[in-house]
Amino acid sequence: MLNKNTPYFGLKICLLALFLFTGSAQSGVILDAVVSDPSVSVGSVFDVDLVISGLGNGIAPSVGAFNVILNFDALILSAAGVTFSSFLDGGLFFSLQSVASGLGFVDVAEISFLEGSLSECIFCFAPFLDDIQPDTFTLATLLFNAIGAGNSALKFGFVDIKDSDLDATELQVTANNGAVEVVAADVPEPNTILLVAIGFVSIVSLKRNRRPNRTIELAKPSRLVPSMLGFVPQPIYGLLVYCKTNYHFLIK
Repeated sequence: MLNKNTPYFGLKICLLALFLFTGSAQSGVILDAVVSDPSVSVGSVFDVDLVISGLGNGIAPSVGAFNVILNFDALILSAAGVTFSSFLDGGLFFSLQSVASGLGFVDVAEISFLEGSLSECIFCFAPFLDDIQPDTFTLATLLFNAIGAGNSALKFGFVDIKDSDLDATELQVTANNGAVEVVAADVPEPNTILLVAIGFVSIVSLKRNRRPNRTIELAKPSRLVPSMLGFVPQPIYGLLVYCKTNYHFLIK
């Protein structure tokens, strides 16, 4: 339900009014969800283009507004961003753009302020949508993150595209869903793990060998004590005195 706290409340009201009070539908228009890479790995990022075709090439019909909701598996994908093309704003920011996303869906909408052609307005100026839009172009590009392994459909939940004419005629659109396969990230083979481990050990050993040599100071010689045997270290002299006292050893 719309209320004043709804994101892009004004834009959504304009879209609702535009989609309710419009002329009869035109046929032959196709909308495709084109995946940049149909098979990706977990952790990768990929694009989905919303490509419309079957329009006039530099002539009517052209797109004056659109609202598209794309659904996906929230356990496999997450929406990361949206980029709008310049075919509705003429590269001059002459449009209102809306993006909303939630668990398993992305809602994109845009209304152009440009007129369809000079014949359909009195006080207006170029560029005109009939002139700048080819028969096939991208409405918007959706960016996704692959977060889990599996197959996810990219299914259109809602599609409403309006002509740029004065009546904002609804274009009858055939929507073709897309799909993407997300595979688990590659696990290194045992040989690869072994090589990495050997390399790590070699680096650690090399770093240890490059450590500066430590200078080890030798203990100072023991004090020399004079005796009948000459100058002998004090500990040895004490041992000899002990032996002489207790075992009657004579030192000559």
